[in-house]
Amino acid sequence: MDVSIGTIWEAVARRLPGAVAISEPGGDRTYAEFEDRAARLATALERAGVGPGDTVACYLHNGAAYLETVFAAFKLGAVPVNANYRYTGEELSAVLGDADAAAIVFSGELAAHVGHAARTVPTLRLLVRAGAPADGAAGPPAAGLDDLLAATEPRPAASRPSSDRLFMYTGGTTGRPKGVIWRQGDLLHSLTVPVFRPLGVCEPPSTLDEAARIAESARARGRAPATMPVVPLMHATGLFNAMGALLTGGRVITTREGGLDARHVWETVAAQRAGRSPSPSPPPPATCRAASCRSPRPRSSRPRVPRSSPAAGRRGCSPTPARCRSATTRTRPGPRPRSASSTVSATPSRATSRRSRRTARSGSSAGAPV
Repeated sequence: MDVSIGTIWEAVARRLPGAVAISEPGGDRTYAEFEDRAARLATALERAGVGPGDTVACYLHNGAAYLETVFAAFKLGAVPVNANYRYTGEELSAVLGDADAAAIVFSGELAAHVGHAARTVPTLRLLVRAGAPADGAAGPPAAGLDDLLAATEPRPAASRPSSDRLFMYTGGTTGRPKGVIWRQGDLLHSLTVPVFRPLGVCEPPSTLDEAARIAESARARGRAPATMPVVPLMHATGLFNAMGALLTGGRVITTREGGLDARHVWETVAAQRAGRSPSPSPPPPATCRAASCRSPRPRSSRPRVPRSSPAAGRRGCSPTPARCRSATTRTRPGPRPRSASSTVSATPSRATSRRSRRTARSGSSAGAPV
């Protein structure tokens, strides 16, 4: 199926217009509202000169605005780019400059950090602020997201190919972040196991109509996921799980902005039934279990060493202690021994490496790997 993830979201929105797509502390957004707001933002981006292949930065806390920005970029064939909301002005400018960002949508309370990028990143054509700026931090001139959407008509849906891309900046803890480029077709394929197989679907949908029918069926059967990314959407774990939920007619739940509040998180889990389903998971179809899904790993043909065997302990050990100790590790519960001599596959130290080489040259089998 040669379509982008955004094209699938459009098809799901047509099938499930009244179903809730996003739940956040301020209220719910249906699939129709999600699609409409993303289409209006896409029009605004296009009018600013953003087109296929251009990058759109998401400098946002978790919430509907993040997903709407990603969806709007997908509609144009533009490339969403994550920007860590902990970046300061110069750090943000470095990432936006590296990505040649054409537009940025940012949370209002982060406005103070965007001013540096507005002055120093020459490729930026549009700045959009989601929410009011923090007290005393005006930030650069930017269009308010809600005002911009109210004054803009939605862009008509149009199919995009699976070759459209997504950027994920990763790392940066000990150096500068690195951009990882995903083809959307590859990303869709990688989501098969965590997204589609729980629904009994063993392969990615082959047509757009099939993708929409899978989402519609999952919602009707109460199998559509209710996913709450506690981790930031700027991370791949949070974003990809949210994207998967929207591919299958599910619902993305977000918590309020700010630092992690464990009590609020668990209260939201309970109130929104995050991760729950009203019915137990059905087993995958027989055809899926028999053919498409991975078959169980074959049991090892190697004989097990009984616990009562002399080889199960150090007393009466055979002339191959590494083999004996490996058997002990397999049969005895608890952590593996941390001794380097009993961990055959561990990376040896330099001195241990020399001893191993001398042993190998001498032809001894005592320390041979099993």
